[in-house]
Amino acid sequence: MASQPLGLHPSSDMPVDKPLGSIGTGFGGNPNMGGSSAFSSAAGAMGPFVPQPPSARTPSAPSPNTTMQPPQPPSGEIRKQAAQVPGMDATFSPEVEEEANDNFKRLYNRALTIDDVLDMLRQYKESPDTKQKDVFQCMLRNLFEEYKFFSSYPDKELQITGLLFGGLIEHNLVTYMYLGLALRYVLESLRKPSTHKLYQFGLNCLDRFKHRLKEYPQYCGHVASIPHFQEFPKNIADFVSFGKEGKEPPAEAFRQQASSSSAHASGPGAADLAGLVHAEHSMTGGGTSVSIQVPAPVSSSGAATASTAIATVLREGREGAGPSVANATNIDTLVIGMEGTGSDQLDSPPESIRDRISFLCNNLSRNNIKEKAKEFVDLLSNEYLAWAAQYLVMKRITIEQNYHDMYMQFLIHISIHKLTDMVLNETYRNIKVLLTSDKENAGFSDRSLLKNLGNWLGLMTLGQDRPILHRDLVLKDLILEAHRRGQQDLLFVVPFVTKVLDACQSSSVFGPPSPWLMANLGVLCELHALPDLKLNLKFAIEVLCKDLGIEMKEIPTYDLLNDKDRLIKEQLTTAKEKNVPPGEPGLVTQSARFTYNEVNTNGFQTMVHHIIATEENPLFNSCPQLKAAIRTAVSQAVTELMPPVVERSIKIAIATTEQIVRKDFALEADEQQMRLAAQSMVRNLTAGMVMITCREPLIVSITNHLKQALAQDINVRNYGLDKATIEAGCNLSAAENVEVACAFIQKTAVERVVSEMEKRIIDEIETRQQHRLAGRHYVNDTVRTYQMEHMPPAIRLKVTGTEANQMTVYDEFSRCLPGFLPSDGHTDFGQLMEKTAAEVDQHVRALSSSQMPSFTPFINLMTSLAALIRQVAPKHENTAAQMLLQKAVDGFLEGMPSIPRDRELVSHFRDSHLVVLHALQDPRAFGHQWTLKNTTRIWHEAREEIKYNVESVLILIRTHLIVARDLDTYVAKAIDAGSYSALVFATKYIHRVFNSESGETPMLAEGDVTQLAEALTGQLNPRHGADTSITQLSTHIRQALSCLPMHAHATAHGMEASSADDSVLPGNLAAAGEGLDKSAGASMSACAQAIATMEAQDPALHKQDDPVGMSDKVEYLLTEWVRLHHQVGYSIKDLDRMHEAYLQRLRSSNMLKSDESITRFFRISTELCVELCYRNLQGDVGQGTLLSRAKCYHTMDAFVKLAIVFLKHSGEPNNVTARVSLLGKILQTVAYCLLKDHTQRMFEFHQLPYHRFFSMLLLELSMSGLLAEVLSFHVMQTFCSVFRRINPQTCPGFAYGWLELISHRVMLTKLLGATNQKGWPLFQQLLLDMMKFMAPFLRNAELPKSMQHLYKGLLRVLLVLLHDFPEFLCDYHFVFCDVVPPNCIQMRNLILSAFPRNMRLPDPFTPNLKVDQLTDISQQPRLLVNFAASLHPPALRNSLENFLKPTGHSSNFHAELLTYLQQTQSDDTSLRYNVPLLNAVVLYTGTQAVNSILSKNATVTTQMVANNAHMSIFQHLITNLDTEGRYLLLNSIGNQLRYPNCHTHYFSCVLLHLFVEASCEAVQEQITRVLLERLIVNRPHPWGLLITFIELIKNPMYSFWSHQFVHCAPEIEKLFESVARSCTQSKPAGREIVEGHD
Repeated sequence: MASQPLGLHPSSDMPVDKPLGSIGTGFGGNPNMGGSSAFSSAAGAMGPFVPQPPSARTPSAPSPNTTMQPPQPPSGEIRKQAAQVPGMDATFSPEVEEEANDNFKRLYNRALTIDDVLDMLRQYKESPDTKQKDVFQCMLRNLFEEYKFFSSYPDKELQITGLLFGGLIEHNLVTYMYLGLALRYVLESLRKPSTHKLYQFGLNCLDRFKHRLKEYPQYCGHVASIPHFQEFPKNIADFVSFGKEGKEPPAEAFRQQASSSSAHASGPGAADLAGLVHAEHSMTGGGTSVSIQVPAPVSSSGAATASTAIATVLREGREGAGPSVANATNIDTLVIGMEGTGSDQLDSPPESIRDRISFLCNNLSRNNIKEKAKEFVDLLSNEYLAWAAQYLVMKRITIEQNYHDMYMQFLIHISIHKLTDMVLNETYRNIKVLLTSDKENAGFSDRSLLKNLGNWLGLMTLGQDRPILHRDLVLKDLILEAHRRGQQDLLFVVPFVTKVLDACQSSSVFGPPSPWLMANLGVLCELHALPDLKLNLKFAIEVLCKDLGIEMKEIPTYDLLNDKDRLIKEQLTTAKEKNVPPGEPGLVTQSARFTYNEVNTNGFQTMVHHIIATEENPLFNSCPQLKAAIRTAVSQAVTELMPPVVERSIKIAIATTEQIVRKDFALEADEQQMRLAAQSMVRNLTAGMVMITCREPLIVSITNHLKQALAQDINVRNYGLDKATIEAGCNLSAAENVEVACAFIQKTAVERVVSEMEKRIIDEIETRQQHRLAGRHYVNDTVRTYQMEHMPPAIRLKVTGTEANQMTVYDEFSRCLPGFLPSDGHTDFGQLMEKTAAEVDQHVRALSSSQMPSFTPFINLMTSLAALIRQVAPKHENTAAQMLLQKAVDGFLEGMPSIPRDRELVSHFRDSHLVVLHALQDPRAFGHQWTLKNTTRIWHEAREEIKYNVESVLILIRTHLIVARDLDTYVAKAIDAGSYSALVFATKYIHRVFNSESGETPMLAEGDVTQLAEALTGQLNPRHGADTSITQLSTHIRQALSCLPMHAHATAHGMEASSADDSVLPGNLAAAGEGLDKSAGASMSACAQAIATMEAQDPALHKQDDPVGMSDKVEYLLTEWVRLHHQVGYSIKDLDRMHEAYLQRLRSSNMLKSDESITRFFRISTELCVELCYRNLQGDVGQGTLLSRAKCYHTMDAFVKLAIVFLKHSGEPNNVTARVSLLGKILQTVAYCLLKDHTQRMFEFHQLPYHRFFSMLLLELSMSGLLAEVLSFHVMQTFCSVFRRINPQTCPGFAYGWLELISHRVMLTKLLGATNQKGWPLFQQLLLDMMKFMAPFLRNAELPKSMQHLYKGLLRVLLVLLHDFPEFLCDYHFVFCDVVPPNCIQMRNLILSAFPRNMRLPDPFTPNLKVDQLTDISQQPRLLVNFAASLHPPALRNSLENFLKPTGHSSNFHAELLTYLQQTQSDDTSLRYNVPLLNAVVLYTGTQAVNSILSKNATVTTQMVANNAHMSIFQHLITNLDTEGRYLLLNSIGNQLRYPNCHTHYFSCVLLHLFVEASCEAVQEQITRVLLERLIVNRPHPWGLLITFIELIKNPMYSFWSHQFVHCAPEIEKLFESVARSCTQSKPAGREIVEGHD
């Protein structure tokens, strides 16, 4: 069975709709779990639980005394026996697998109830259709196989699974061996500790089939013998206890008779409300035929006393053990909320009437509403109207949002006002239940129910011009209260309110601009402006405003969210909060209310919403207006007490911690361990000191301030509150709110104390750092002598450092701060490792039980891995973890290729190693980034024979342990270096991933194999002396490349072509002229060539071939469309009908009959719109620019909308290719019109209509949903293709609009935010086109004004990229620097200042910064360009590669290189050197040098870069080039001084070496110039540039200040001193770069 992810979010709260595979794999199941098995079925394998079925010839006879003695095998034995169950090894067709998996997906996504699934399974089991029987068997097999993964399921999904599992037993859907296996699984789960997830699973199962327990007395005996049976919920325990005697609890039996129900109940979820359904099972035992009969189910709607029954069940469940385990329906919260309200005691009609009403609702449709309404009225008498209202709201309206309009019409036709009022009141009651429910434990279903009820409430009230009364609901106060309570409440309230207000669009009273509506919208707009509001809530508000036809900027706001003193009606207070006993006045509970992260220390006003003012307080009960006074009193108390308390607590805690830490860590060499221990201890002591110091003074201060406020409040005198009431109320308020104030002061002190503690022990830390950097072990001889002479061995400090048992107390300090709740799920590293070792042990035991000799070597490997895990467990240290990771990765890579083809062995061996890697990925260990980085490093360093295994690598990629793009780069380099193993691996790898014949969806995207595709394509090119083995492999390479998606293949084949095209610079024409028309001829030539190409591709673009009269017909149709588009007052549905009618009109006019007619229609429409825009712009000069532009927009916006309507309504909705093709045709047509217009009008060309069309089309596509994920990249790719056709080099008059379009927010986010970065190459080409256009102008000292504006615009685009997409600039810096002229220093600095967002830059101004010891300095940067392709001609590259080889020598290479560099290929005669070639030579030489150094396990230093072939190239060039060439060379080297990486480090050392070895001072002066001119411009400055210049001026080795050019003039000397001061003064880390980003 091919398994795929289940598709559920790790949170049980909200399932995600993805393809469903083997059930549960999304929860932690085995992704490779299959359905086939080599085991054969064996009769009786399940033991005497479920004996063999009777023979067909021997009728079964009832034997109630049959004895069943189930054994108690270990779980491993149960799973072995499970493999022998008939059908467990069956295989099914893909169609059956897909249908089975789809059923499970719909169950977990709440599209089906549990009873729906059980009913479906019953039908499939009894169906004569073979396929349905197969689906039934497949679902059973999947469910039973998944049992071993149930413990990793989320809680909600595990509950659903348990109820489904129990339902199989309850409804007799499993028999014989399947039944025995199911009962064993339940028993095994119940034996787990009560904290284990499987224990809850077992309870859910048992609760579901508890009415059948009386049939299994012996089974009940085994359940009752479980040690913790007494902890079972009372209602379940009663069933087990009575079941041992073959009975049911008396009360339950009576209730069952009173409200019998059926699984076949009509209406959604009826079976869930009515209770559990009885079924009939036939069982035999010990060879004796046994038949145990259970009462057959009664056909009923299940609605009889439904509310009473379910409320009783839920109430009993809570009395026994918390929330019920019997229900997984969506309306649990609503059912529980009926208790105590009288809603659960309503009179219900007879069962026959209930059945008929349920049948009536099930068959209700818009065509029979009147008949059904009359039938409904005839069925129900007035005494049952309350029941009917509750049934409609709870069982229909809350869960059937799509039928709200129909139910509204149903109520209207019933025309019983009393029933309508009852339905409205029931709606309000259910809304209040959900608003006041416990939202911390609520799931997605509660939010959906509330949103559905909001939609219904809006229809019943606002939609019918009926107000929502203040006494029932206050929407504005509801939003304000939710904002004060936090994000969890906002997730409930905002969608609810927007759904209610959405009904205003059909109201003539409450629609815009109703003051009531605008006031509510104002609060929503304030909420929308909050930066931390969740995106889905912002989207809900935006959709509401759009549906109402209101611009958000037009809605007035009144800053109500910040008015903390505003009194509001509390509507969200949960029952849990209301039932908190207030306690006696003056008494303080010591339990914490907050976790550490919940407390915000950015001013106490951020904590005001946590202040409690309960109704039970006598003050506020009598006078609610006094609630504002408590907030002021608490704030004043905090302000008054915080300074002295914090200062005193910090002083004491630091003094204590310093003494103890200096003593305990006197012989500890690891400064980091000392620092962490000090921080943990001082934080803990500070929090404790603050808590015991300020609690009592806070109570007194709050009480006093409150009394003072009340003494001055006139309300106190008006209400006649006596002194005792005021005293009691003040004491109670102080006791309730002291936790808020105390927690705020505690966290404020804790945050301050850490930095103060660091200062106190900085001398100890620096001493240890100095010893470590010098390679010496730190030892304090005085302390060591004292310890040896005076301390007993048990407490003596060791020279080897602090031991694990001595660190225990500091670990305790860090676990939880006094006064704060512990963080959820906190488990230390040791526990995590112990759990991991236990899991590896399970795999070892599973293999050992097979006793296969061939398994022994692998078992030994796994055993040694478990032993190492236990050694590492006590040490949360990087070194130990590195060792464990090395063993896990090496063992995995070595074992997988050599492992025998045994499924069980492969599975256990693989999982035992992956579980270790996943444990190290855990945030409690070392995190994902650390594990990813080191796993990749270990794979790089592994031997070729083990690392180039396709299956192993794919597993590592699939489990996110290796990044596919890093693999792409590494293997491509290995292929280029001549590795045959890498070549074979790449061929198999691409074929395995992208082979469509496998039927699997590729797990990688096109961009993940770009460099591999290029490398493989390069191997196919005929080369002199090519290896015969590679020639023999060429067939396989071609087969692999044929599997690639088109884009990856096109990229591979098109790189050299694009680089060749890039070397040609067409003429330039600026939009405003100003002396730029000298290049107009070349530009017009390029434009004409583009027009000819497009006409050849689509002949319909020719105007000459238009049919007679077509232009007039299109003009008439277009005029009609513009008029139609700007009509107002139509609903969305009416507009859709009008659009369909217009398109039908176009079809009847033969405008859309073929591709040719469509092209002509849009070409003529574009020409008409553009011509109209020119007339408006030229003829309305006297009316002002704004008016003329508005007229242009009036026409163009309508035309854009026509294109959108055409795209939405043409073709099949799911035909992605057709839609993209149609969009491309429209864009190409408009681009053609633009080029023609530009050619004909030249300097009279105006970009406005075209810019408006493209920009509005982008926005409309984004808002219309046509940029969905499935379409987004293809649409953007189409836009990029068209934009490249009209780039500034071809169409200079459109340069301004073109730059704005490519930097449009939709373009940027969709291209640069695309998955797998597949949009990056597209945007890189667009940006390069703009830079190449501007390059000739930028080389001039003075820019025309038109180019100045364009230059500023380009700088702004680069700043946006630097801030939001820095990795893009990092990866493509080489190609950008290629085209940026040398004098554009700030633009180059912007590009080179980019650094990855996950990197924290070290402070370049840190004294004595050791660059070579930085973590990131040894990492190679990612480059997404093939810079080696710029080494043209090929002879140069071959000569360069031979020269750089250790044995390479060429006496004339240097002269040959100079000759090539001076052969410029540009048409610009001012260029004397081939700059792209020079840049490529510099970077290629540098990367080869770095690879050579790293291959020797050495690090880059100034000494390592000297005296080798690589340095000789730089030294020869620096010596023999003239001044211009030397400047270009140094600029090229300077372009590699970027963020911390090995390239930056190497080229920094190269520059410094060239400086110190320079033969003349002119070279040193020029090096200084290149560095200095990049530093004196405005920020940002690249990190590597700063590091290099600081080293140059500070290190006496370079004697910088002694050189003559430093002192050649007073102005120069002052400049150097100024720059030196700015570079050597201390600044915050990374400030230079961060300011640049901002």
